[in-house]
Amino acid sequence: MYEKNSGVGGTWFENRYPGCACDVPSHNYVYSFEPKADFSSVYASSAEICGYFEMFVQKYGLHKHIKESHIVENTRWMESDGTWEVKIKNLLTGESFYDSCNILVHACGYLNKPAWPNVPGLKDYKGVKLHTADYDESVSLEGKEVILIGAGSSAVQTLPAIQSIVKRVKIFIRSPVWVLPDIGTEAATFKSEELQKFKDEPHSLMEMRQNNERTMNSIFSKYFGI
Repeated sequence: MYEKNSGVGGTWFENRYPGCACDVPSHNYVYSFEPKADFSSVYASSAEICGYFEMFVQKYGLHKHIKESHIVENTRWMESDGTWEVKIKNLLTGESFYDSCNILVHACGYLNKPAWPNVPGLKDYKGVKLHTADYDESVSLEGKEVILIGAGSSAVQTLPAIQSIVKRVKIFIRSPVWVLPDIGTEAATFKSEELQKFKDEPHSLMEMRQNNERTMNSIFSKYFGI
């Protein structure tokens, strides 16, 4: 496995903006054979999710199969011998080399390439510009006036996370969005006794996971207009 980042976790390694979390209940966003009983909330933060995958790699000794800070530059199918020729660059040394394989899995995702909106004057703006796909956590928004552009999933998470600390925030959107109520609206954060129960009684954790899946599966018909 060649990974361009310096750590595992994929989108959860790269996305660190305020409020960043998964839109799938945390306990269902894990490998079935490696449950995690101590997620702090129904929708865990990106840091918690990334931590889970880091733990997974460590526990199962997967680091020996992963080369971090290596980016794939090119792939080519070699019809003569039925293999893929893969060109890789070591981002730490700048060295490029080739590898080959019979099966190539393209799993680099698409949530890691910042795309700035075509807003007149944006390039001339001298203030701080932050992008959720490449967020600078060292920048404090406390007491600042903030403009938030867009109303996608990232903005929906960012706005409630910053509105209580900024001086003022304005959001500009192209079109309205709609959202479904959270599965965990009534119990967004787990109590200590609930976390202990999940740990001591694995069947209760499995029961919650199954209930979550039934709820999520029940809304699929809405997408198809059934």
